[in-house]
Amino acid sequence: MPKNKTKDIAFIAVMTALILIFAIVPINIGAVDMAFMPLLAVVVTTQVKGFKLGLLTGFIFGVVSFAMSFTFRSILSPAFMNPLVSIVPRLIIPVTTYYSGKLVEKILSYIRLNAKVADSIKYGISGAIGVCTNTFFVLGMIMLWYYGKAFGSAVIGWALIGTILATNFAIELAITTALCIPISLATSKFIKIKTPHRYDIKGDNLVKDKEVITDFFDKEINDK
Repeated sequence: MPKNKTKDIAFIAVMTALILIFAIVPINIGAVDMAFMPLLAVVVTTQVKGFKLGLLTGFIFGVVSFAMSFTFRSILSPAFMNPLVSIVPRLIIPVTTYYSGKLVEKILSYIRLNAKVADSIKYGISGAIGVCTNTFFVLGMIMLWYYGKAFGSAVIGWALIGTILATNFAIELAITTALCIPISLATSKFIKIKTPHRYDIKGDNLVKDKEVITDFFDKEINDK
């Protein structure tokens, strides 16, 4: 098995473990449920490892949400028993996160910014868009399939949606966006440092593959 494939499998295994831990172990800040934290794993994976692995992580997040709805019951558990609520929205997160990041990267390429600053802006914006994608599609699917229905004491309607947006969503957006920036920066730097240099021979010149240039190598070139 190629070395890069082995690293990707190891990375996904770590992210899957984090998703399971966040899903199984309840984390609360005051009255706010932090069950959205697995979303951070999807966002970071997409930002650091790309669209395909981000999509895989999103699928794992969705499957875990689906399974948890049968074992760890909450007011909205019946809604998450529907794969269109628990799985499909999580497959859209990597799409918007990845392509918004590419768009921001393209825009920032016209501005002379420090690489770390540019990456921070890209990770922050794409992370926020990933969070908004999750909330919009999960709540949208719940409204589409269950509007007017009662789950225990909760009636699916605009009042409930407004409460969720005013409490959980605001904290979810702030925390996930704030955390994805340092985590993605650190993870990306670690991966680049651990990736060996690769060269292509073109004529009499050695050309380094741009995808595996480390921050350290870039600094040496700029200093010279």
